[in-house]
Amino acid sequence: MKKLLAIIAVLIFSGSIALAGDDPVLAKAGDIVFTQSDFGRLMSYSPPYLQEKLKRDPKQKEMLIRKIMHQRIISDLARKEGFDNIPEVREQLQYIVNNFLTKEYLALTIVEKVSIKESDLQEYYARHKDKFAIPEQVKARHILIKFPFGAQEKEKQKAREKMKHIIEWLNKGGKFETLAEQYSEDPNSNKKGGDMGYFPRGRMPKAFDDVAFSLKPGQISDIVETDYGYHIIQVEDHREARTKTFEEVKDSIKEQLRGELIKSRVKDFIKKIEKDTGLKVYTERFSGKAKK
Repeated sequence: MKKLLAIIAVLIFSGSIALAGDDPVLAKAGDIVFTQSDFGRLMSYSPPYLQEKLKRDPKQKEMLIRKIMHQRIISDLARKEGFDNIPEVREQLQYIVNNFLTKEYLALTIVEKVSIKESDLQEYYARHKDKFAIPEQVKARHILIKFPFGAQEKEKQKAREKMKHIIEWLNKGGKFETLAEQYSEDPNSNKKGGDMGYFPRGRMPKAFDDVAFSLKPGQISDIVETDYGYHIIQVEDHREARTKTFEEVKDSIKEQLRGELIKSRVKDFIKKIEKDTGLKVYTERFSGKAKK
């Protein structure tokens, strides 16, 4: 969207929105018109995801056209009042144009020419397979009844009695999710029916891990004690450790390598133009203490 807005700004500053002929008019304000071909031209500059978004959602299209028209109306008022002749404004407009031209030049001469070979992707995958390792995980729900850290046996017993009643209700056919919502004292999961999502070993207390990773999907644990209190655990899924396949990570590797190569080539290009033009930046003068 930033690129598209920059293009809109350049078009507005240059006054290049087309006049209507046989072209369907999408918006009009006095002598200012915005046609179907104007919109099509702007869309040709925009990324595919934005084009699809605007096709699916007419409201978004209307909002964009209104924004363009607002900018055109206000910029025309500014010209009539001579704002474009104010030195500071002209300087800022030139900065915007220079910034846009710089980005477009680099995009067309460097970015669009960067490609990554399939062999480079496979080589990276082979050398960094450990990055794509997924540890053993379980998906579980739990119900927690807390007791204070360092609690006496009497306080623990009260919490344990509560948990025993919950287990009785489960044994009588009560739904784990419903009981978790009603009785679990874990504020992070009770509103989700005790759902903790997927987690690997080491994220939960050891006693919790040992039980959760020993259960089969569908099984419910006995009472498990941790420093947080008493838990009962229901495991819903168990995923063995594995390494993501090349096809699973191919696109992300390509994006990463392409980004690194673009950054490197732009950096080399900048170094070259600095050398070719003899660019000098007098940093010692920034403080105003340099000798004249």
